[in-house]
Amino acid sequence: SNSVKQSRGERKGRGWSAYLVRPKICGSCGASEAAMRCQCKAVNYCNVGCQRANWRQHKEVCSVVLLKEKVEKERLRLRDDDVAVGMASKKAGEVLLDHQDLDGAEEYLEEALRIGVLV
Repeated sequence: SNSVKQSRGERKGRGWSAYLVRPKICGSCGASEAAMRCQCKAVNYCNVGCQRANWRQHKEVCSVVLLKEKVEKERLRLRDDDVAVGMASKKAGEVLLDHQDLDGAEEYLEEALRIGVLV
């Protein structure tokens, strides 16, 4: 039918990989086509109410993702041995350590130590 052809055309144009990699399912209520995305880009929500309802569960993941992004942005903006990169790495390492991610914490804290921020 015509609607099936249109759906196939839409899928072909956008590609299925976008749906498989990052489905737009609300992180709070599970509804599909949740258009609002969290700042960390890891979770979608239907609306601000769903985002607020899920904040306690999501904030730890969100803060880690944003800190890792900050380290990468500082690396791109500055030299790899700049103090700002070291400070961002130190903060990311401390948060990862608090979340029991020992491998991730070690990576960022070693970088902070190498730069001379951690003594």
